[in-house]
Amino acid sequence: MAIGWASPSQAQLEDDDAGFGPLPDYVGVRVIRDRRSYRPGQTAKLTLELDLHPDVHVNLDPRVPEAGMDDGKPFSKAPKIEWTAVPTGVEVSPTRWPKPLRRNYSFSMGRRLPVYEGLTRVRVDVRIPKEQPAGLLVLRGVLHAQGSTELGCLPPQEDDLVVELPVRSRRRAR
Repeated sequence: MAIGWASPSQAQLEDDDAGFGPLPDYVGVRVIRDRRSYRPGQTAKLTLELDLHPDVHVNLDPRVPEAGMDDGKPFSKAPKIEWTAVPTGVEVSPTRWPKPLRRNYSFSMGRRLPVYEGLTRVRVDVRIPKEQPAGLLVLRGVLHAQGSTELGCLPPQEDDLVVELPVRSRRRAR
């Protein structure tokens, strides 16, 4: 099992436009590959582990009018992964999110909201082209997440993702 790390971008850590001061880092991201290396034509099965701060949850339902949350503010964003640099010929599957938990909060007016808490595992497959030469295949992306606590919403957070897939010659992969 191979592991890579992602962290908030420097610009995101220094963002003070919203008046919050430096944004808290409430989600950590770890990329886990299913193999150490791949052959051309294989599919890499990736797990992205999102490790949320114990006091934070991430909403999946960005607008909840009956809970008074549909106020047009830039917070209340469902998480998503955006791939920003994918080499030519590489295919990335849609992100497979796990089934959310359902939680009732003081602000949700009795409605059980779909959320992620703690360690959340997200799955993505990456198809390596059959003509891919040996070497390091690098994909880049961004995890967009917006956490909340029992007291309210936190500013959105972006974490840079870097996925490195070692590609060996067609003869062997480990």
